[in-house]
Amino acid sequence: MNHSSYYILGVRIDDVTLQETLEKIKRSLENSPRSDRVLPVVTINPEFIMLARLAKPFRTILNSAFLCVPDGVGILLASLLIGSPLRTRVTGIELVYSLTKEAAMQGWTVGFLGGQNEVAEKTKEYFISKYPKLTAWADNGPWIENNISSVTYQVSSELLERIRKTNILFVAMGAPKQEYFISNLQNTKYKIQNTIVAVGVGGSFDEIAGVVPKTPQFIDTLGLKWLFRLITQPWRFRRQLRLLQFVYLIFVDRIKKSL
Repeated sequence: MNHSSYYILGVRIDDVTLQETLEKIKRSLENSPRSDRVLPVVTINPEFIMLARLAKPFRTILNSAFLCVPDGVGILLASLLIGSPLRTRVTGIELVYSLTKEAAMQGWTVGFLGGQNEVAEKTKEYFISKYPKLTAWADNGPWIENNISSVTYQVSSELLERIRKTNILFVAMGAPKQEYFISNLQNTKYKIQNTIVAVGVGGSFDEIAGVVPKTPQFIDTLGLKWLFRLITQPWRFRRQLRLLQFVYLIFVDRIKKSL
């Protein structure tokens, strides 16, 4: 499967559908299940791009990922403005639902890593209730010390052993921590001996576990999930300011290129 890739403010976006993403992941796991590879899947939204402008190491991680899927209506609108329209969104929560279902059918092992207040365990329990044959584990995640340009982790031997036996790893630490963590797993010191598809999924566990209200389908379809989250979680206000900055920069970039 070949697909086009575009760059928005210096960050790569792959023009893939959900089905194309699933097929590429499935093919990678089937063709080389025992290779020592960690394949990062990043779900790009405007906040990612704004963070990448501030931290070159983060931008490098995004641009070198196995897949950079377009998550967020802001990315679709930006692609229209730059003249390279993306076909659709592929959200983190869609990947959790779809890949976990596929894992249950294929016999893959799934890891739910991160979150707070046992949401990883609750997410695992939810999916095992749906797919009793699913092989899965959950962990709140490693100790982390971070800033925007680097992250330091302390990963226990027990957690590392779980990760080594995993095929699909969902990491719900929020950006940029989850992306730095996944990138860190590619270090040879961790001695990964199989193919692991590692997906950064932000706050997806919170919604699946019922810790935050589920976004109504019609709101998500309209691309207004960000507004729903802002209403139900007002503390996100400062984060939404990055969306305004993103829109401004897209227009400035468009004007410069048209001169």
